[in-house]
Amino acid sequence: MGWQYTLDDRGFAGEMKCGVESEFGKDSALTLILGDEPFFNLKKNGLEGNTIGCFATSDVYNNWDCIVYSPKDGRFRLWFQQAHAD
Repeated sequence: MGWQYTLDDRGFAGEMKCGVESEFGKDSALTLILGDEPFFNLKKNGLEGNTIGCFATSDVYNNWDCIVYSPKDGRFRLWFQQAHAD
């Protein structure tokens, strides 16, 4: 994905589509209604209280990667992936 940004005396500015798990819904770009399923159960993994961060992976298609930080693993884990051609 090409990412347009500027870095000047005023600082860094970059445009990127991002969201959080609470944005999943019928009219959202992030959706579970088209058959996509999370890779693992947050509650079962003890991560239900952790914030999900989602980042667009295409500037053309409705593709997203959603991650959650796992303190047990000491890293971010890919929780959900959406690959849709709108």
